[in-house]
Amino acid sequence: MKLYAIRNKEGKYFKSRGINSIDSRWVDDISKAKIYNKIGTARTIITFYSREFPEYGTPDLIELQVNTLSVIDEEERAKKAIIKIKENRVKDLIKAQECWRNKNYYQQDIEKLQDEIEHLKNGE
Repeated sequence: MKLYAIRNKEGKYFKSRGINSIDSRWVDDISKAKIYNKIGTARTIITFYSREFPEYGTPDLIELQVNTLSVIDEEERAKKAIIKIKENRVKDLIKAQECWRNKNYYQQDIEKLQDEIEHLKNGE
């Protein structure tokens, strides 16, 4: 698989940034650079900088070849995140329930979420 990055003549890599960002568009570390999966998108950026800032020269197109595939097991991390989200939802429902005249308004939802949390923690 081929991926692409853009490097200027100073050896810095192009990084896209959001609107009104004060960050620089060029970074020293390629891990912070914008990586493109299509060559045409990268060429568009190169054309823009060549046209608008000719005094800096034409940026280089860097081709990155990906030859290895690693599978990262995210099951435990995702499980912990789901438990945390559900626990926070239970806390929110308990707080909301305190505001209602009918104190058992969210009780079914709370019990259902607590059961789901227990099943996730027990690995069922």
